[in-house]
Amino acid sequence: MRYLSCVNNSKKLDICSTIMYNLGCVSKKFMEINMEETTFTKLPDSELEVMQAIWALDNSGERYISAGLIVNRFPMLQRIKLTTVLTLINRLISKGFISSKHLGRANCYSPLISLIDYRKCAAKDFIEKVYLGNKTELLDDIKVI
Repeated sequence: MRYLSCVNNSKKLDICSTIMYNLGCVSKKFMEINMEETTFTKLPDSELEVMQAIWALDNSGERYISAGLIVNRFPMLQRIKLTTVLTLINRLISKGFISSKHLGRANCYSPLISLIDYRKCAAKDFIEKVYLGNKTELLDDIKVI
C-alpha cells in the first residue's frame, strides 16, 4: 500500500499509478522514484480516529467494514452521530486513505494506506517540524522521559 496523501513536488501521487502498483502492473522501483522526497499531510484527530478503527477492523480480519460496524465496535466513536462518521469517511476517501465498495445495501471500506506507512510518514513529519530534522535530539528527549 502506498500514500496518496504524500505530496511529491506539490502534486498528489497519481491514483492510477498507485492502483497499478497494487495490482502488480507497476514495479516497486517506479513507485520509489515517485515517492522520493515526499512531504506529509497529517490527518485531523477526528479523521484519524475513524482511520484507526478501520485499521483495527482490517487487522482483525473483518472483510466488510461499514460505517455502522465502525460505530458499534468502537465506543470512542459512539459519541458522534453516524452521519458525522460518514462525512469523515468521505473525507478519507477523497484523501486516498480508504476505498469504498457498494455491497448489498451498505458501503464497505478498506484501507489503501497501512498503519505502518502512516506512522512512518507522521513520525518523519513530526521530526521535521518539531526537531528540524534532528533525530538525535528526539532520541535524547525520549531518554529523559
